[in-house]
Amino acid sequence: MSRQQETVGSASPNPSSGLFSIYSNGKVGLMDNIQIFDLFGQILHEYKFAEPFMSYAPDLSSKPSGAYFIKVQYGPIAEVLKIEKY
Repeated sequence: MSRQQETVGSASPNPSSGLFSIYSNGKVGLMDNIQIFDLFGQILHEYKFAEPFMSYAPDLSSKPSGAYFIKVQYGPIAEVLKIEKY
């Protein structure tokens, strides 16, 4: 029996013109590190917080339309979110 894992973060609005907000739901802690990847796995943006944060707002408006992945690190826990830029 498989159990669906609860997400610990979210990105909105999704899809977007390039301005996203990433939020931690606070259940596992605050964000330590964020990496944004394109579909080829290339890191487009990385931000390591000096102090853990509950939200972050990357700007991908200069990037081409398409899908991107955001890896969010919450201490020892990592989650990957998919975002769409139009």
